[in-house]
Amino acid sequence: MLRALPQAAIEVLAGVLALVSMLAGCGGGISAGPPPAQRTTTVIVETLQAGTTDLLPVAADIVVGGVHGTTDLAQGYAIIANVPLGEANPPQQPLTVYAPGWVTVSQMVTLNPYSYTTVSVGLSP
Repeated sequence: MLRALPQAAIEVLAGVLALVSMLAGCGGGISAGPPPAQRTTTVIVETLQAGTTDLLPVAADIVVGGVHGTTDLAQGYAIIANVPLGEANPPQQPLTVYAPGWVTVSQMVTLNPYSYTTVSVGLSP
């Protein structure tokens, strides 16, 4: 025959069970592993003189989704890798192009999550 537990033991047991339930519901505070890797893409940004197909004659600083790059003057573009896709659907990130002596351009860019994205940006003097 089972004997009755004292009231204090029942309260302690109830508290322990409640704590175990809370911890089990939130994963116990123990990580199941590293966080998932952030999905990224590559953006190729071509810098042109506005209204033309002429390359910008100076190097431009470019920021896409917080990732920095600089144009290669010989080729007129920058390849910016590891740009985060973010959470939007379709994925978008802000793009800013700055070149000394030229008007800064800022715009949103829709990213291709399966391949690279190409963008041509025209700057005015």
